[in-house]
Formats: sequence, C-alpha cells, structure tokens
Amino acid sequence: MKLNTILNSLDVHKSKVSFCFFDLDGTLLDSNKCISNRTLHILIQGKKAGLHFGIATGRALSSIYPLIKKYQLQELLDVVIANSGADLLLLPTMKHIKNGYVSIDQVKMIITSFSALEDITIAFHNPGSLFVTKPTPLMEQISQNNQEQMVLVENSHKEWEEPARVMLEFHRPETLQTILSILIPNLKGYWTEKNIYEFLNENVSKAKAIQMYVRSNGSNLEHVMVFGDGDNDAEMLEAASMGIAMKNASEQAKQAANMILEHTNDEDGIYYFLKEFLK
Repeated sequence: MKLNTILNSLDVHKSKVSFCFFDLDGTLLDSNKCISNRTLHILIQGKKAGLHFGIATGRALSSIYPLIKKYQLQELLDVVIANSGADLLLLPTMKHIKNGYVSIDQVKMIITSFSALEDITIAFHNPGSLFVTKPTPLMEQISQNNQEQMVLVENSHKEWEEPARVMLEFHRPETLQTILSILIPNLKGYWTEKNIYEFLNENVSKAKAIQMYVRSNGSNLEHVMVFGDGDNDAEMLEAASMGIAMKNASEQAKQAANMILEHTNDEDGIYYFLKEFLK
C-alpha cells in the first residue's frame, strides 16, 4: 500500500499534527550518526509549514549539543528530550529541566547486583565525566561522543551526582536474560541498543516528557506525531496520535506503532514520509 493511501486511511492531516518528535539513533540519524541533507531540507520545509519539532532520545544531553551545533538544529527544534525523558532542554533559551533521576543508593544497588558479572560493564554520566566499572572500547567511544572524561567507579563514590540513567554494556546474548531477572526497586529498564541495557526512574519516559511539554504549550497528544525504532520508543509510539516506526525498528516498537515505514534510517525513511505528509 502506498504511503499516501495509508495516510488517508488513518485520517492524518497537516491541520491535526502540530508537534513532531524524533528518536535519534536508528531513526533521525543514519548508521554513521549523521542527518542526511535531504532530511534536513524536508525538516526546514516542515518548520516553514508550522510544525514544531523535537528530539526524544535516550542519549545524554552532552552528546546532543555537538549535533545541535553541527546541523544548526537550534533553528529547527523547539525542545530536546534526553535521557529517555529525564531531561528537557527548551530551545532557543537552552533552559534545562530535570524530570526524575536515579538516586545514589540505586546506583550503588546496581553496582552491587551486576559488577561481579564478567560480561557487564556499568556506566553512568555526570557533568563532564562518564563513570565506568571498567574501560571498554564502547565506553571510550561514548565518553568521546559526550566530550567527557572516563573515570573508574572504584573509589570514586564521593564524586558522584545522581545520574539520569545507568547503562549496562554486555555482549553475550544470555547476559540479557540475567539482567532481566534482577529487579532494582523503583527503577525500570530498557534494551536501548544492541549491547546496552539501561535503568532509569520508573516514573520517567519519553511519552510522559512529550505529554508534559505539549501540555505546557496548550496542546495534547492528539496533536503529536513521533518516529522511533527502539524498545524505549514503544511507549511514545503508542501514546501519540501518530506513532511511526522505522523499517529497522524492534518488534516491540513496530507493535506499538500505527505505521511502519518502508525505509530504514539509512534509507532516509523520515524524508520520504515527510515529503508525502507535507503535500
């Protein structure tokens, strides 16, 4: 079925949708962590047509600032929702709103529960630092992307601030089942990337942060369209009036969505959708 036929069958019109939110990795960004020129161009067209754009990502804010600068997104975006809803950054004022963090006691509980497992590396962001239980190539990459210093958790607990989320890096498929079998009170978890599982405050989600933002602007989720690909996008895909999963999305994300695109993030899926949507 062609895209325009699907849009018509879902009764989605430009006049109904006012807000549009994108996940980053696997959605707005390609596998090289870039936004294509034609996707940028269609976003500019959407902005001129009156759409309000936002990012809703599991990433830390510190890794988003370079993207905003590189692509001049401060002129396109109205808000950045980071750390899966724990942080909101309002543009262009750059006002930062914290929306529910992981307590230090919960961080210690995670470390106690998982640090003995050989396949797991625990990590969390603090301002200017990425605390890790052991250095790995992936954690080195994350620290560089966030322009943070990598610091070993051992003997550093006096330096900690409450993080927005705690990451578990793992590489064996069976390790995920072990992670899922261990519950941390008042936290929930997501498998966010191939080798990353994350814990965050049970009251935090992208969907709740989006709802809070649009309500503060006199609107509601009936006027929201979202794009995502991961398990941590499922709640917002289901909550929004229009939830759109990328072709490369996880099964959980696809099941939560109203629509699955015919193109992946590496095939400019968002560009092709918005090109048709804005007609």
